[in-house]
Amino acid sequence: MTLAIASYGVATLAFGLVLLVTGLFAGIPAFSPLPTDSGLAEVAPVLPAIVLGCIALAWAGASDNVSSVFRTTILQSAAPDHVIGRMQGIFYVVVAGGPRVGDLIAGVAATALAIWAPALLGGLVIVGVMLILLRTARSFQQYDGRNPQP
Repeated sequence: MTLAIASYGVATLAFGLVLLVTGLFAGIPAFSPLPTDSGLAEVAPVLPAIVLGCIALAWAGASDNVSSVFRTTILQSAAPDHVIGRMQGIFYVVVAGGPRVGDLIAGVAATALAIWAPALLGGLVIVGVMLILLRTARSFQQYDGRNPQP
């Protein structure tokens, strides 16, 4: 699961790089807030960037689906029966509410810094956190699906 989440982070980072490089080639300054309506009309679509961006987003989606399968399986197999409902409630709040908080943060970062900033910086944070957890969360890394422990 850690590798799937790290893969999601790398894919998000790749999408941010596509946005940054495309913006630089289009003449948009690297640290420029979102362009105005007139600025959007001046930038022509760049087909290779669209294809690379779509590949990065598909990669991120596939990685997220893999980690979702692992997260749900671990929750259902390792949580004791008397708390499974509470755990699923908390899981739902995180899965439903987490992306909305992330959308807010990404919108603020894109408005304040640049359009590429949320994806690039978010990907770096995800990969960094996964590297830290890979080193520190040994019990999680050694999870045994045949003998799940809470």
